[in-house]
Amino acid sequence: SLLGQQGVISASQGHACSECTHPFRSTNDSDTMDVGQGFVTMHVVDGIVMGPTHCAYENCENELLNAQGGSFCALHEQEYGNKCQIIGCNQDRVPLTMACQQHQHEWQKHIQNRSPGALAGVHRMLQRPGENLPWLPNPIQHGQHPHDGPPLADRTVKNYFSPNCFYCVETICAPCGTVIGWAKIARSESPTNIVAFLNSIYSSGVPRPAYICIDKACIVLRHIQASEHLQDWFNTSRFLVDSYHYTSHKATDEFCHTW
Repeated sequence: SLLGQQGVISASQGHACSECTHPFRSTNDSDTMDVGQGFVTMHVVDGIVMGPTHCAYENCENELLNAQGGSFCALHEQEYGNKCQIIGCNQDRVPLTMACQQHQHEWQKHIQNRSPGALAGVHRMLQRPGENLPWLPNPIQHGQHPHDGPPLADRTVKNYFSPNCFYCVETICAPCGTVIGWAKIARSESPTNIVAFLNSIYSSGVPRPAYICIDKACIVLRHIQASEHLQDWFNTSRFLVDSYHYTSHKATDEFCHTW
């Protein structure tokens, strides 16, 4: 299928257009990378927080058996069967619920937090991010997207009532908007995950571009520099930060300015 080639979009193979492919122009700068080709290409890498779900079981990223209310993949749905979905509890659950009699309070709290009224409040906050309601101590700040900040610590999970969500969908696009490849990242947009994603796409027949534009270029470069088996990236591509995210990079970061 168009989206099923291990994350590589087959329809974009060999894509080139006047907007994203330009003739190579040499300079007198001795530090200029030897592109070694007649044309220069650039790809843009970014994560989109969309929240697709996967199995709630720890370290399992399989798709859900039942996407309309289920929380397990087929394997763990069979493994758990009729057991209470509080982690560590082996009691049978009460019919029409996901918890045993002892843990009904946790189950009812879960249901209440996902009631139409509670979800409507969340929807209002998302629709009106600048609204400062009287009962809120401070205005809600939404200046930074979740994936623009540092990787978040793993949250403590006490039950399997709800499926887990992938952290983001990572994409590689040409500047003209053509999607080259994609992947779902489970926990964080860490440099390890980003480089693993790049290697998976560019080892599948997609040629590496001369330039890769990514908001986390600095930490990705640090990760590459610290990993001997990744050093070949310095021979093929340069990593750039787009102008939108560049303002958040510190002027005192010597590595950022040097590389």
